[in-house]
Amino acid sequence: VSLGASISLDVDQDLISTTLRPLANTAMNALGLRFASVDIVKIDPAQLASLPSKYAGLATAAGGFLVMEVNSAVFVDGLLRQQPSIRPAVDTMFDRAVELSLQLAPAASAIAP
Repeated sequence: VSLGASISLDVDQDLISTTLRPLANTAMNALGLRFASVDIVKIDPAQLASLPSKYAGLATAAGGFLVMEVNSAVFVDGLLRQQPSIRPAVDTMFDRAVELSLQLAPAASAIAP
């Protein structure tokens, strides 16, 4: 996004639940992360043949989608520049992530010497 890519928020909810969320969760679990932004791209079927075979195979197995990068430092500035109307939803997402993180954190008494 910071280099000019465009973001579409028009994503089918079934696609999110059946393909994109599981793909993102697999990437995050492989890296041991609980909260991250996962950049996923859709590879044009005509371009699959030009990818190295290991990537083409991964994209084909994931319905043409490929994880480009996983960011443990989540920044949404570029997203909000393109989609300023979603700020309330982004704020809610971050609030919920902090709440969940605190619920999963060890109790202070368990950490104290």
